[in-house]
Amino acid sequence: MSVKQLLDLSGRNAIVTGGSRGLGLQIAEALGEMGARLALTARKKDELDAAVAHLAKLGIEASAWPCDIGRRETLPAVFDQMLAKLGRVDILVSNAGAVWGAPAEDHPLEAWDKLINLNLLGGFIMAQQAAKKSMIPAKWGRIIFVASVAGLTASDPAVVRTVSYNATKHAVVGMAKQLAAEASWQAGDMCLQTHGGFGFAEEYDIERKFRETRLYQIAPISTNLVLCYLAEHVLGLPRSY
Repeated sequence: MSVKQLLDLSGRNAIVTGGSRGLGLQIAEALGEMGARLALTARKKDELDAAVAHLAKLGIEASAWPCDIGRRETLPAVFDQMLAKLGRVDILVSNAGAVWGAPAEDHPLEAWDKLINLNLLGGFIMAQQAAKKSMIPAKWGRIIFVASVAGLTASDPAVVRTVSYNATKHAVVGMAKQLAAEASWQAGDMCLQTHGGFGFAEEYDIERKFRETRLYQIAPISTNLVLCYLAEHVLGLPRSY
């Protein structure tokens, strides 16, 4: 079996933010090579147009959507336009981001505002739009957040001093984990529904993931017990457990 057959994305639609150059364009090339149709966002229209032309030479269909992911008030409308063009959004790669270097004692609040809006909130809003308007209704979707090693550990201050960048990338990692945790409850159900009795077969390893996903959300005290306690002790209703 070929790599293309293993990773086939024919018929899938993908949005790549910050997709006009660098890592974003490389990701777009990889998704397109596997058959996905693309929508790319970036701030500079000329760079986006060049990226779309470059992808076209590779036989990859892509469209350009100039926008600033750091301007959160504009994102729902831009997403709606891309969704109307694509028909469905199957994959979102949240790649747009920026860095700001300055010693902590002189790090401007302007840097924090810019990086929180772009690296963190913009990515969340795009993920929220994709999930609510396309992926959840379609019961299928993939969201990828591009973080950084700076989101896992501290950087050597002798090399870079990027406290706002490190902080927002740590936040992106945490956000991705929490969103995955929330999605895993439904995903566990879907996996078992899809595989039926085979979901409990050891070789599929689905039952263990399903059990672990749910266990952390109902143990040591389930949601029902919490609600029953509140009903009795806060609302004054009869004890029901």
